[in-house]
Amino acid sequence: MASATSLTDSGINFRMNSGSTSLLDIRFCKKEGIQETTETVFRNLISLEQCCPNYEPIVTSYIVLLDNLIDTNTNIQILEKSNAIINWLSIEDAAGLFSKLYFDIFFKVNYYHKLTTEVNEYCRRCWPKNRRVLTRDYFKHPWALISVIAASVAHILTFLQTLFAIIKG
Repeated sequence: MASATSLTDSGINFRMNSGSTSLLDIRFCKKEGIQETTETVFRNLISLEQCCPNYEPIVTSYIVLLDNLIDTNTNIQILEKSNAIINWLSIEDAAGLFSKLYFDIFFKVNYYHKLTTEVNEYCRRCWPKNRRVLTRDYFKHPWALISVIAASVAHILTFLQTLFAIIKG
């Protein structure tokens, strides 16, 4: 999966789901977040999944997904701004946290495969990315959209006037 910055550029918005109480639901409650003990807790859960053959690698899949989303400090800022995560660490520490959590760890099943497939298919389409560029760069203000609509109407009316002049003449 692409990073949070790339996903935002593709038109995907991150938001907090206040109704969720599961960490593995890719959502955080306001009372939880990335703090000093987060790395230790995740390392212990990954170790438990690796050591016990009956445990499925759900937390490892979660960490891999977050590592893919968070590459730079900008990605942390995007996820914080949208309340998708709550960060109690510095931005640099939080960005580096996920990249070193699952180093040299094997997992056989990715529990977020369906999610990543859907997101990647959405990002490969041209329209979401182009729409995002248009709204971000050209239609920041309502006046820009109004002027485009007015220019389009003027262009259509000019075309119709020319067409009727050719037909009558």
